[in-house]
Amino acid sequence: QLPEEQRLVLLSGQEEKSSAAAEIQKNKIMMQHAMKLWRGTLLKSFKLWLKYTRRSIQDRRSVLMISCLKGKRALKEWKRRYQAAVKWRKQKELSLVFYIKSKMRLCFYRWVHVVLAFKKIRRSCELISDRFKQVTVSLGLLRCAWERCRMRQCLLRWQMQSQVEQKWEFSINWYEVRTIHGVVRAWKNVTSDEKNRRVREREAKKQQSWLIQVMDEMDADVEHIRIQHQALPSAPSTSVLVKAKEQAKERKKNFSLLGDRFIVANQRELRRERVSIEKARLVEAWQIRWEKKSIEADKVCLLRTNKWMDTAESKSVLLKLQKQLQREVFTAPSMADHMREKILASNAFICLAILDGKMACMGVVPDMFFERLQEIASDDGLVQYDLFISCLDYFGLDMEPVYVRALFDELSESGENNALSYEKWRSNMELTNMHLGGEGMQWKHYVNAAQEMMVFHDTFTDVKILEHDV
Repeated sequence: QLPEEQRLVLLSGQEEKSSAAAEIQKNKIMMQHAMKLWRGTLLKSFKLWLKYTRRSIQDRRSVLMISCLKGKRALKEWKRRYQAAVKWRKQKELSLVFYIKSKMRLCFYRWVHVVLAFKKIRRSCELISDRFKQVTVSLGLLRCAWERCRMRQCLLRWQMQSQVEQKWEFSINWYEVRTIHGVVRAWKNVTSDEKNRRVREREAKKQQSWLIQVMDEMDADVEHIRIQHQALPSAPSTSVLVKAKEQAKERKKNFSLLGDRFIVANQRELRRERVSIEKARLVEAWQIRWEKKSIEADKVCLLRTNKWMDTAESKSVLLKLQKQLQREVFTAPSMADHMREKILASNAFICLAILDGKMACMGVVPDMFFERLQEIASDDGLVQYDLFISCLDYFGLDMEPVYVRALFDELSESGENNALSYEKWRSNMELTNMHLGGEGMQWKHYVNAAQEMMVFHDTFTDVKILEHDV
């Protein structure tokens, strides 16, 4: 019943209303799909983070438990070895005290025997002739020479024993230092593991914050699209819908790449932990095997030594050495002996020997001392008196000025202006270690200039013992 124009206007209006309602319904469906996708990704990321934190806490507990067990085992072993070393030292000190007392008692009995014998000889000499007196005096001199020879042999054996004891004490100290180094190395490994774990936790927190930031940006974009749709008076254009679809696809692709990156990082971390655990296991097995092999080698060497000492060959070798020592004692002096006696009576070499003993007491290595001398030497390579005194003060060594002055007066040549070169220091120190006592030894021996007698000098406690008091 309506005209044609009104009918067309009415139909076009209804068509526009239906198309706008369809677009609004489509936009609602897209918004619901986006919200569902956002909730699913957030829940999945939270579950992955929760699983990672539980696994990291479990791994941390296992690593700490293993490190604590290793530390307890190392401390128990160190305590057992330390108690054994202390017990052995106490036994050695007791044996040394008993040895000194027995020696003193034996010397006293011998002195009483000699006094009684001299009294008997004096009484008998009053009744015999002068010729017999001369014969008895010569026999007494021979007996005295034989006693001096035997004393010298005792001194040589005592020197060898002191060298062996010093080497043994050095080995014990070195073992204690190595045990301390092992404990420090284990502590460093524990701290490095803890540091790596904290770095991994920090990286996981950073990744989580980045994921939350991306989700916030996604929420902001969705809100912006919703506001744009509400602001449009008519149906939205196709370009806005296409742009929204492209952004949704790109975000979906980014979330898939993020999940792959989490999986790869987790696999790398698990592989790194397996490699570190296998490496620690191999190192511990190698250390146990090495200790077992070293103990077996020591036992084999000890058995071979004892077996050789029971053979006739060892007795013949020891007999030859004893004869060689007796031959060296009773032979006439030569040029080599003259050189040795000159070195023993020289104040310069006595100064070098005392300096070596004091360096051993203070824990100064001779190479460090000579390197310091080489650093402070002048351009022509000479070390003067003032520079040497400054080097002694640098290491905290106290020397008598008389010996130091005699060192420069005797060893310096005329063209060196009372100074010594670095090479001459080295050569003179080697001669000192050869004749006045080994390098780093506590006891030194030389000739006392006042009494013209051999002196045994303890450089650690500054105790001096004459030859006839030994």
